[in-house]
Amino acid sequence: MTEAFLNSWEEGLQHSWDLLVESSLIVAGLKENDQEPKSPHPTSHLTAWAFVTYTCALFLINWIVRIFVVQPTLKAILMWWHKKEPTQATVDKMAQSAMEALFYGSSFVVGVIVVRDEPWIMEPRHWFYEGRTMNREILVWYYMTYAARYMQGLVSVLLEHKRKDFVEMIFHHVVTLVLILISYNYNEMRIGAAIMVLFDPADVPLHCAKMFKYLDKDGAWASFWADRCFELFAVSFFVTRIVVYPYLILQGFLYYYVWSMKEDIVFDPIEVSLLFWLVMLLLVNMYWFSLIAKVAYKIFIKGEPGEDIRSDDEDEAVPEKPIARRKSGRKGKRTKRD
Repeated sequence: MTEAFLNSWEEGLQHSWDLLVESSLIVAGLKENDQEPKSPHPTSHLTAWAFVTYTCALFLINWIVRIFVVQPTLKAILMWWHKKEPTQATVDKMAQSAMEALFYGSSFVVGVIVVRDEPWIMEPRHWFYEGRTMNREILVWYYMTYAARYMQGLVSVLLEHKRKDFVEMIFHHVVTLVLILISYNYNEMRIGAAIMVLFDPADVPLHCAKMFKYLDKDGAWASFWADRCFELFAVSFFVTRIVVYPYLILQGFLYYYVWSMKEDIVFDPIEVSLLFWLVMLLLVNMYWFSLIAKVAYKIFIKGEPGEDIRSDDEDEAVPEKPIARRKSGRKGKRTKRD
């Protein structure tokens, strides 16, 4: 049994590497995408190994680059900007936002390259059921890489600073992984790929806004660009996730199952479960947008600086207490402890 496991592991690693190399060459434009469409299920065990391999690789890349490259660089920038050493919490949060912006931005670019030449991408009615037809291996690679990114993200959330939306973030990652699992297992990858490309770009300006805030929370220049990035994030989030997402999903689903001329319409458990989790994802996005609307109200109606209440740390104000204590001590009588 051990020998069989090792052989499967070795075969899985080789498959993961071959899939990565070929797909990367296609994405980089160094190779023509001449892959023949085929079902991924004959090699499902190899794809499972690819998921595990990519998850471990992305997790290591995320933390190694963050700790040894991003954090030292941002710490040096903050020291140069403020003329003093920043707190470790600020460096950690700024590095986290930088890595998130990098992941979401690169994932969006890769997703666009993968699906741009697919004839079905602009036709939502072809996403359901017809999407169970054969697909190219580069779509499988994109799917497994995307799933791996969220899996390592789920683990990373547990290791990072706890946030106000910690439970919602965990739920969002779990829902996303369940949707990927269901859609891949039943070969509904067309709708999954369309949603992946649709969702990614909104988070890039969000994390850019955070970085401007961490750079100089009270500075006019940084606050100006933080607010502009937040505005771009709010608009793109609303358009892609609150307007376009439900419209395309409902249009595609209803077109095939309701508006088509088929007389033998039968809802099987696959479609029901898929639609259920798609609606759950919509509800999470609607909750997040309610928080975004509160921030927008503070900025545009009350004229207050915008704060990202979607994901601020619960203990963000804790480090400020010693500063307040020192200030009050100057006005009062000095003690031996002071």
